[in-house]
Amino acid sequence: VGTMRVRLLNRYYKFRRLPNLGSNLGTCDDPDGRLKEINIQAGLPEKEELSVVIHEAMHRLWHLDENTVDVFSEDLATLLYRLGWRKTEK
Repeated sequence: VGTMRVRLLNRYYKFRRLPNLGSNLGTCDDPDGRLKEINIQAGLPEKEELSVVIHEAMHRLWHLDENTVDVFSEDLATLLYRLGWRKTEK
């Protein structure tokens, strides 16, 4: 659990891992909205967390349909994981 400031396409966002997002694995604010937050369920397995982070970042940046975001985020997470990406704690 924690908060960090992240940059996506030269805009800054508050990124948080939260212990309870209900039935959601991640949430983000409307891309055209005032708030700039991306929230991820804490404690996800690392490949799933990678996919959810990509998924929510895509929603935050672009107006894409859910199926496109689901397929691309899972495919990119799989590619990065196969290339050796692993989560490290700071």
